[in-house]
Amino acid sequence: VMTQTNGIPPTMDVYMAGHWDKLCTTIHEKCLVEYLKPFQRVKLDRMQNDFPIPDLRGLLVGLIGRGLIPGARLDLRDNLLVKSHSSPETLRDRQLNGKILAAETTVVDNTLSLLVRLSCNEHGIITTSNSSRRRGDGYGGRGGMDFMGRGGNQIDDYGSDDDEGDIPMMDSHQNPEDGY
Repeated sequence: VMTQTNGIPPTMDVYMAGHWDKLCTTIHEKCLVEYLKPFQRVKLDRMQNDFPIPDLRGLLVGLIGRGLIPGARLDLRDNLLVKSHSSPETLRDRQLNGKILAAETTVVDNTLSLLVRLSCNEHGIITTSNSSRRRGDGYGGRGGMDFMGRGGNQIDDYGSDDDEGDIPMMDSHQNPEDGY
């Protein structure tokens, strides 16, 4: 612990006096957090020798309480600091990965559904809107798709039965940039 700056005690320094204790505490906390990262178990006696901090246990309790040493606990019977294998960060990462996977699945499913509808439109299986869907009552149990092989063309709610103005869907082996 530094006790003097340029030969002047820190408590007598006009600029450092109000900040010295907070600065020392912040330095001690950051050093302890970095020191503990690679270890699963550390003897408190060894830490006291490496860090001559007056209230080391109190500082460790504060760090653990604020979550700066994830998954750590003090074993005062054996005089150890022990970090568990499953830290709160790991649990949070698993939850985040689950949310990402769910979002990815939704995007893939929606994209596949759109491709199937476009392909059905191109090959004569026309998707029609249900009047119940417009009212917000869901899909009316049919899913919004009718097979058109039962007898001619059907006029859907989005256009006419002729093919004027329709743009055919590109095959997957074509380059979309060739169409420009």
